[in-house]
Amino acid sequence: MAERAERTVHRKLWIYTLGLAILAVVLGVGAWRLGLTPVSWPTVGFFLLLNLAIEAFPVHLPFNADKGTISVSSACYLAEIVLFPPLVVGLLALVGSLRLRDLLGQTPLRALIFNRSQLFLGVFVGAVVFHLVGGTLAHSGLSVVSDIIPATLAGVVFAILNLSITAQYLSWWLGKSLRTIWRVDLSFAWANYLGDILLGLLIAASYVGLGVIGPALFFGPLLFSRWTMERFVQLREAYLDVVATLVNALDAKDSYTFGHSQRVAEGTIALGEYLKLSDKDMDTLYFSSILHDVGKIAIPDEILNKAGAFVLREYLIMQQHAPIGERILSHLRFLGPGIRWVGAHHERWDGQGFPDRIGGEEIPYGARLISVVDTYDAMTSDRPYRKGAEPTIAHQEIARAAGTQFDPRVAKAFLDMEKAELTDRLRAHLEQEVGKVEQVG
Repeated sequence: MAERAERTVHRKLWIYTLGLAILAVVLGVGAWRLGLTPVSWPTVGFFLLLNLAIEAFPVHLPFNADKGTISVSSACYLAEIVLFPPLVVGLLALVGSLRLRDLLGQTPLRALIFNRSQLFLGVFVGAVVFHLVGGTLAHSGLSVVSDIIPATLAGVVFAILNLSITAQYLSWWLGKSLRTIWRVDLSFAWANYLGDILLGLLIAASYVGLGVIGPALFFGPLLFSRWTMERFVQLREAYLDVVATLVNALDAKDSYTFGHSQRVAEGTIALGEYLKLSDKDMDTLYFSSILHDVGKIAIPDEILNKAGAFVLREYLIMQQHAPIGERILSHLRFLGPGIRWVGAHHERWDGQGFPDRIGGEEIPYGARLISVVDTYDAMTSDRPYRKGAEPTIAHQEIARAAGTQFDPRVAKAFLDMEKAELTDRLRAHLEQEVGKVEQVG
């Protein structure tokens, strides 16, 4: 089954890649037949070398160091849009984006074709937009100034097209939703592209004023831009490394629930996307959900790994894992409100939960999402003393607990997302509990 799904993904990616390649060829041939504006080929050769030099220093995409990179060469492409005709700009991007590993045959054929095609299309279309909105090839400092608005529009079009094509490819390849790709893998790219629009105009203006010496002087600033982008990526990965260390420590201590944290995080993120939470909340939701049980590190092994029901004393000790987790995470400022979500994920809608016995809207929203997914995974996972419940049974229990244990709106969203089959009685109960909350609101 998994092999069939993988073959389907590869086939989809090949169709997508070849479609882009065919479109690039059609546009390129069409532009060739329309004729080229005269250009200085030595200057074209210089910019080609500049592109190749910049591409030699790529930045790995966050969390996918072995599966994708990005470079800071977009500033060069923006300068070339102002200086050369669309077909020349497209070919500069196509050839100038080649790296040593591409030339040595170390890049898979599909990735090689995809990277060349999407860059050609993004730059070519951006250049066409530049001319359609009144841009003119720069021959004087005055023309560069007058081209600011057309060049900015061209840069925005290039960024949108380039990132959109790449996001769809990564979504299929990595098995993530498009929103997750934009929010995590490509979250830093927009600032880079917008900054490169201004940098590209400066490179073009420096060429007009100083010839090839001008753009050559920008090689250092381009490397600095690459350095800042890499620092941002490394900071994001450092956050994940801290989280992974804490989760691994918990999994090593509580072998019976190995993988529980990751499953809860994946389910909670899916629920957050279904509820259309903001990107900022989605980041917080991911980190807090994967760390929701980190306080169990402080629970004695004989209680944590007990193969049976807890006595009252053990149950009271086990309840402490939520506030302990909140205290452990209190110094991770990047978690923001997620720290409180960890401490409140065992509170109940009816106020009978722990540790603070708060209820209803007093419970932080993120904690309400974690609570539903956490309970579902706990019910459907095997334990030493019982076998996990079937998903259908777990769905029915969540519907039954809507309005008592769970925020009924969150429970309904989870069940709708799961496309759960419920009895008419449970469905009516769910709708009734949601109606009560909406009337109060």
